[in-house]
Amino acid sequence: MVKSISATEFLKLGTDSVEFINFDVRSAEEIAATSLLTEENSVNIPLPEIGAAMSKSERAFKADYGVEKPSVDSKIVVSCLSGGRSMMAAT
Repeated sequence: MVKSISATEFLKLGTDSVEFINFDVRSAEEIAATSLLTEENSVNIPLPEIGAAMSKSERAFKADYGVEKPSVDSKIVVSCLSGGRSMMAAT
């Protein structure tokens, strides 16, 4: 199920002890120009890579992105600058 949340709701997740991983789908260049990733449980997977990333084995995903590949039951937040790319990635 895809649910749209506000930036305020996203920030509240971290204070509510909710287990989740954030996929930041901005380009690496965009992140470098604006800021680092917003949360410590965030990983940058640019939008053009998201499909291939989720098709990787657990071992390859961890090697490429430095975090465990989420399971089908994991809570995943997908973020970008304004929400357009994150909705495309989530659907």
